[in-house]
Amino acid sequence: MVEESNEEIDLEYEDNFVINDTYTILLNRKIGSGSFGQIYQCLNTKTKKIYACKLESINELNPQLYHESKIMNIMKNCTGFPTLYCFCYTEQDKIIVMDYLGANLDTIMNKLPNKKFSIKTALMIMIQCLERLKTLHDKGIIHRDMKPENFVIGRKNKERTIYLIDFGLSKKYLNDNNIHISMKKDRNIIGTVRYISMNMHQGLEQSRRDDLESLIYIIIYFIKGELPWQNIKYKTKAERYNKIYEIKKKSTAKGGELCDSIPSGFQSIIDYILEIEFTEKPNYSMLKNASEMMLAQLNYNNDLQFDWYNLEFLKNLYKSPNIENNHKSSNNNDNKENENKEIITKENIKDINDKINNKNEIKISINSNQSDTNNFNKNYNHHNHFKRNKSTSKAKNNTITSEIKNIYKSPAPLKNSVFIKNTIKDNNEIKTVKTFLQGKNYRNKQWNEILNIKDNPTIKFMKSKNNIPHYKK
Repeated sequence: MVEESNEEIDLEYEDNFVINDTYTILLNRKIGSGSFGQIYQCLNTKTKKIYACKLESINELNPQLYHESKIMNIMKNCTGFPTLYCFCYTEQDKIIVMDYLGANLDTIMNKLPNKKFSIKTALMIMIQCLERLKTLHDKGIIHRDMKPENFVIGRKNKERTIYLIDFGLSKKYLNDNNIHISMKKDRNIIGTVRYISMNMHQGLEQSRRDDLESLIYIIIYFIKGELPWQNIKYKTKAERYNKIYEIKKKSTAKGGELCDSIPSGFQSIIDYILEIEFTEKPNYSMLKNASEMMLAQLNYNNDLQFDWYNLEFLKNLYKSPNIENNHKSSNNNDNKENENKEIITKENIKDINDKINNKNEIKISINSNQSDTNNFNKNYNHHNHFKRNKSTSKAKNNTITSEIKNIYKSPAPLKNSVFIKNTIKDNNEIKTVKTFLQGKNYRNKQWNEILNIKDNPTIKFMKSKNNIPHYKK
């Protein structure tokens, strides 16, 4: 879903970067940030509609964006999944343009008076999330990073639809012959420790059952506002992991703390999920029916009247111009506990790089140049010396704009491979930009061909690893 702009956006006075002839990033309209990049609003200059774009540095040590674009392409046209419109490279960044969606469920929950969802809302959330996981799993993919921040609502009359996002850690669980991957041990932790399964704590390979276990932890977190293993004291990371695992194991057992004071059906669901075998297909219909039965026992209907679905709340939800919390948790306890996504090691990347399916091969490359770590999460700050002086007159800007057009008369590779900021305050900076552009040495014909290719939502030019000059063999 995309959103039409409600205001007249004058790019001449916007802090922006041109991606190509269609999309322009609005740098002063940041939506959020994550472990591997930044997210901004993006304007389609032809239709005047707003999208979201995620950026990842070319020099990212543990790249995920290309991998995520492959997953999004597999999930296109599926209900409750964002649509990919463009994947492209620049000299500095990789970029995907996708649907501009609403706030994540963690942000919404923390804006409610009690900072928790009602049981009715939590059960209706669970029903939709089960549908999303079934759709994802039916495509042969497991998510592996289930957390409240990765479930968001839609916009413009789509606020009652829940979307599953962020597929950077997702993985195919079927091989070329549609056979389930084998169980492996001693795996590094992948995901967010608060919500990972007990199997993941023990270093076991993840499968469909692990996504479901994480989901039930999320739903109970929504109802209670916290989980028993939050806010524990520890001295080392290893000690924290062990303590969280022990509390999970104890509190999920029958009569445990996790399901006290909530409907008994949740304990039955947990018991079922914990008994699912590694390669076994979960019974999604049974889990969905169990959720609907609990709603009925509480005299509720699945009428999609969520706690957030009223005009006043939605108006206040997006009242602030800085909407960064849409894709970033607003729960301060996460910062205190340092429960963000684990840093991925090279062993993790090798795991993700397992060649599972020839048709939809999912690959992530390791950039072994250690000096690149200095550029971790580096995005657009390196262009700050081109920042517009807000006191510049419109007449002066018009003059500068006409001079910039002369720069665009350069060969196509120059135009398409470098971001040119539209707000340059004087002729000296014009000369600086010209020098900057003309000094670039385009290394080979293959690089030029990639830069000249137009938007391709199906990413046809990325079919093989050899077509990406930035990725090392």
